[in-house]
Amino acid sequence: MIDISNAIELALGRVLPLRGTEVLTLEDALGRVLSEDITARKDMPGFDNSALDGYAYNSAAVDKILKIKEPTIFAGDKNFYEISELQAQKIMTGAPMPAGADGIVRLEDVEPKNGELRLPQDIKIGDGFRKKGEEVRAGEILLRASEVLSPAKIMLLAAQGIYEISVFTLPKIALFSTGDELKEPWQSADEREIYNANSSGIRALLSEAGFASEYLGIIRDEKSAVVEALRSACEKFDVVISSGGASAGEADFMQKALEDLGFARVFDHINVKPGRPTKCYEKDGKFVFAMAGNPLAAFIQTRVLFLPILRKISGEGGECLNPEPILATAKGRIKSRPSRIDITLGIYKDGGFTPVQTQSGMIKPLSLCTHYFVSSASGETAEKGEIIKIYEI
Repeated sequence: MIDISNAIELALGRVLPLRGTEVLTLEDALGRVLSEDITARKDMPGFDNSALDGYAYNSAAVDKILKIKEPTIFAGDKNFYEISELQAQKIMTGAPMPAGADGIVRLEDVEPKNGELRLPQDIKIGDGFRKKGEEVRAGEILLRASEVLSPAKIMLLAAQGIYEISVFTLPKIALFSTGDELKEPWQSADEREIYNANSSGIRALLSEAGFASEYLGIIRDEKSAVVEALRSACEKFDVVISSGGASAGEADFMQKALEDLGFARVFDHINVKPGRPTKCYEKDGKFVFAMAGNPLAAFIQTRVLFLPILRKISGEGGECLNPEPILATAKGRIKSRPSRIDITLGIYKDGGFTPVQTQSGMIKPLSLCTHYFVSSASGETAEKGEIIKIYEI
């Protein structure tokens, strides 16, 4: 039996070269992955300019009286200006620097009188002067392929006049739930029937991570129904995620159906709680992830295991496999079983992590928790007061 890291590595070993790219505008590119390097088109700033509202001056005249030269220079002004060593010129933020100036003194730091001013004794030489190309040089690599486009990176592209960009296409994802006992949330269920919560939760989790998915319904507990549903889905989709029917019960047909369809096993069962029965099968670059029907386990396995794999399929770099941890103080003892990885949910507040008791079939604790803790494979217990690494749910 393998752990989570090995399961991810096995799956990534089956990822084929990405099938395609598409061109998007900046409005639609948030969260997408670049398919090629992007080179800067122009220097940033594109010209020497002022970072402040103030007076442009030459640092050689710090101890002298400076005569204020007209006119005031505003942003967007395309005229050429020049000052001598004994002159200063009023200038607004973003306006082009006059030749001969190498610094800006803020308006509020001087008191002009009779068309003259004296610079303050504690002035910082060169302050307020944004030099051409000090941020970005034309021709340098601005962003690299496999980078995820964040709001800041989209702003950077817009500042270069880059509006259309090539990104990797996202995998087409289908969702199923299996079980004769299931009813949809919009249907009526008696006391012996269960509402299908898994697909809604998993779909929301995927959407939050930037992945669109299509829900294809509930599969009956019949092998022929499972085979037909998987065959049909894999003709249209790149990834199929199913909850239910993945354990070893008499009505659990997922593994048999996948084998009948010629899928190769990537991993089968993971040494983790919750989510031990989780499976991954692959055929011709298409993946099927199957989980048991316990809601908490299905949600956590999607978050911890499937999302990193989906990000890699989508072209992200290696950093996508390692979520950013948060250091927290354990507010309670976190017990772990030796030789198994335990995922413990809890609430993170004011630097502390309070573990919450859960079971695989529970949903309410999941809705209350904010973060999770992953034990080491050795099963060492985290004691109260210990500094631990936790991750956002």
